[in-house]
Amino acid sequence: ATVWGSADQIVAGTAMDLLGVGLSGLIWKMYQNWRENLSSSTALPHGIGFSPVAIPLLHEIPYLGPVLFDQYMLWYFTIGLCVLVWWMLHRTRLGLIIRSLGDASEACYATDVRMGRSICLLFAGACSGAAGAYLSIMQTHVFATDMTGGEGFV
Repeated sequence: ATVWGSADQIVAGTAMDLLGVGLSGLIWKMYQNWRENLSSSTALPHGIGFSPVAIPLLHEIPYLGPVLFDQYMLWYFTIGLCVLVWWMLHRTRLGLIIRSLGDASEACYATDVRMGRSICLLFAGACSGAAGAYLSIMQTHVFATDMTGGEGFV
């Protein structure tokens, strides 16, 4: 809505936040009702989730070992993705175009650069979704309505 319809980003972001909270709660309630019809338990089976992966020898380093080398696989992937995105944004032509789209989109359109902001927004949304999946699946191993307590809004 903000890219194509020139909607206000604050209003559109707040609407998406409220929609996400309401929709996730609705889907969870539908899942619970479906599970009640199948069996008496509505809880997720115990133990669903992922376990941390310890890198041999490195996780035994005092103090830093458990913090850096005894994490979930998504954590390692995220560190690599951060390095890759930084390199792409600061060392490639595509990164220059993306940064200029954010800083001066009119200049990009004047020079006939036709790269949509929507691709970057989709990538950012996918990263945010992965962060939510990390919180619910890997850390707590369960989904609960309003489990973030509004922390994502801050």
